[in-house]
Amino acid sequence: MPATVESDVLVVGGGPAGSTAACVLAQKGRRVVVLEREQGPRYHIGESLIPFCHYPLERIGFLDKMKRSHFPKKYSVVFVGTSGKPSRPFYFFQYLYDQAAVAWQVLRSEFDQMLLDHARESGADVRAGTRVTELILEGDAVRGARAIGADGQAREYRAPVTIDASGRDGLAMTQFGWRVKDEGLDRFAVWSYFQDHLLDSGIDAGATIVASVPEGGWFWWIPLPNRVVSVGVVARKEYLFSPSGTKDPAEVFVREVAHNPWIARHLAPSKRVEPFRVMNEYSYRSRHGARAGLLLAGDAFGFLDPLFSSGVFLALCGGERAGHAADAALRAGDVSAERFMAHGAELAAGIEHIRRLVYAYYDTDFSFSRVMARDPYARADISDLLNGNFFRGYEEFYKLVRDFARLPPTLTDGAAFRPAHASADGRDRGAHGAH
Repeated sequence: MPATVESDVLVVGGGPAGSTAACVLAQKGRRVVVLEREQGPRYHIGESLIPFCHYPLERIGFLDKMKRSHFPKKYSVVFVGTSGKPSRPFYFFQYLYDQAAVAWQVLRSEFDQMLLDHARESGADVRAGTRVTELILEGDAVRGARAIGADGQAREYRAPVTIDASGRDGLAMTQFGWRVKDEGLDRFAVWSYFQDHLLDSGIDAGATIVASVPEGGWFWWIPLPNRVVSVGVVARKEYLFSPSGTKDPAEVFVREVAHNPWIARHLAPSKRVEPFRVMNEYSYRSRHGARAGLLLAGDAFGFLDPLFSSGVFLALCGGERAGHAADAALRAGDVSAERFMAHGAELAAGIEHIRRLVYAYYDTDFSFSRVMARDPYARADISDLLNGNFFRGYEEFYKLVRDFARLPPTLTDGAAFRPAHASADGRDRGAHGAH
């Protein structure tokens, strides 16, 4: 029999979602075990924070560490057309009147490690180098996970509540067959890092730039410490790597730089300092955000096209919500699916608000300037969405957007899985929550 480790809550994954959940629970006095696959800092893309990251970071006591960090401050987002002409900046302080009006551009290897260390300092038992092999399913409920430790020993980690924050690998999604692909957002990304690029002055130096290229593609431009910038191009695979064209990422990247004068001009004096990377940015969501004894958070619940830099905020927000939901369930002595019904549903509703804006941006008839020309007050809604204020109503705004873009149906409702849809192996054979 494998060794057994008991805790109040097991967290699978030590990224922003898992670390935030662990901080919430440890600070409430819960016994928390965090299983992280990697040992030490790990590379991750998704480097641009949005203003609403401020609030969960403040609530877990992490904000002062960010203020002392060397990460560049981010005051705005700027959109650049294919002509190379930039928009007026969407300055966060025009619609936010507290310290959240300043965000950061982060090295994820450092940022993620800082958060995981903060969870450890808060009292979580962090076990790095531990590979989780499967969730333990007893009847209809998850009761922990089986894993191989850094020492090679197999262990069972048992807890009344497990939080799956396992990232894009999606432990629960894979084991239970919950992954729902967002077919309309099938994109690839090619990116690298450059040093000594042309840098804008003052508060514009740390701005995120979203620069368009033909066929609905776009560049990200994210300034990082030490005069390094992260630059990547996102577009459909058939555009970036057409059957008749080159398959070399470097050649693809150079070709696309030539399609946007702003990017070309700002990269001209720089030198590349990292190899090119390629990733399928396929968006997806879990059909369910929970089941008895289980909550999902971060990329383990869903990944959205990174156009508006929503990933880290959704991870922080999902992790924080999962931590509070787990604590409340333990206090109530009820870890049933019904108890967790709202967790994924509320996250999914917030994600849908920003997902619809992503779809609109990719529509060739849509532009922010056209929407704001029709209704100048729409700028406040756009700014709210760019800031991260996803969890409020946008019905009137999207009525207006529908005049310029086709919007998608809801991907999933995220409601908790109920056993009527389960087969003998615990996989979901129904379509509850899918639309």
